[in-house]
Amino acid sequence: MTELSNWSLPLDEPHEISSSASNLSFVGGAGDFDEFGKIQNPFKLRPQIEGTLENIRSALAKKNCSQLDIVRLKIFNSPTKEIAEFEIIQTLLELLPKDPAPVISSLPAPLQPFFGQEIQIQVIAQRNWRSKKNFRFETKT
Repeated sequence: MTELSNWSLPLDEPHEISSSASNLSFVGGAGDFDEFGKIQNPFKLRPQIEGTLENIRSALAKKNCSQLDIVRLKIFNSPTKEIAEFEIIQTLLELLPKDPAPVISSLPAPLQPFFGQEIQIQVIAQRNWRSKKNFRFETKT
């Protein structure tokens, strides 16, 4: 897999943006960061969602995973008048694989850790789970 981007958190201490345990991989604190740890689209939620997903794809690629392997997203978003929580989830569902889509939980977080940050996403991925076909899911409107 190719690396899509090179991003990092704005921390002085050494850190890993993703890690794995067995066939599970984790990405914590993903945001719309550039390689210097700066938010690329400060205070702009919609572009930050897309930038964050690009960074998640990059972090997963480092662990031999792809967006298809995502089973769960936990989003922390700053509540705004621009976009409701349901719209954030709907936007993510449009940009992520379906049948089934990953589980998405959200938590309003008015105080984000970094200046200009509107969204932060944590991811759990399980390598190749879709190809095993040993899962069940139920769709609800």
